[in-house]
Amino acid sequence: MPLTVVSLCTYLTRGPWGPDDHTALKFIKALKGTPFNGYAMFPVGSNKMRLVSGDQAAATACFAKVASHHLVQEKMCGESPVRLVPIPSSNAVNGKKFTRFPARNMANLLAAALVDRGVEDVRVADILRWKAPKPASHTGGSRDALMLYQNLLVTEMLDEEASYVLVDDVCTGGGHLRASARRIEKADGSVAFGVCAGRTAQESPDDPLAIITEPLRDLIVPKGW
Repeated sequence: MPLTVVSLCTYLTRGPWGPDDHTALKFIKALKGTPFNGYAMFPVGSNKMRLVSGDQAAATACFAKVASHHLVQEKMCGESPVRLVPIPSSNAVNGKKFTRFPARNMANLLAAALVDRGVEDVRVADILRWKAPKPASHTGGSRDALMLYQNLLVTEMLDEEASYVLVDDVCTGGGHLRASARRIEKADGSVAFGVCAGRTAQESPDDPLAIITEPLRDLIVPKGW
């Protein structure tokens, strides 16, 4: 069935940008550790959080606060145990040491924020790895969901009672999310939805800072895969 994805903002991949477009873009850049000029005031409920270049910790905390509030308010977590699954970065190859990546930190802070908001039994399940090294998407790595699915594996037994929630920084075409969801389902896990800091767009949305919930089409895997 289609995967529901919650994105906290929408940012343009090319200009011209309005003020809110700039805010969304700087939020994503702060999360990724990409330098930018000036600062951004990102909405967190009725307040705003000031984000500056290089402060990934503040941007990650901002993500956790906004996402946890929305997920609890919309009652998306339900009563099942929640397992937050970071989408693996390109260097997260099975059996090899790798550096931390934004989605891992985002998942950890989101888990803590959900517990603070009264959601019980929330843990990070860092269970996805690549079978073989892959180039990062921004340097030419594939975003094809089937190719990504073939290269993914689940590294531990899954909890059949839990709801698995995918966590990523950006949704572009949705290939990584779709491949990850299908791989977890193949291992008999139940994927509830995905949550991302932002989604890309080529045309300016009505409100770049609005939280958007949308479906990604299901990944059809050929028989025998």
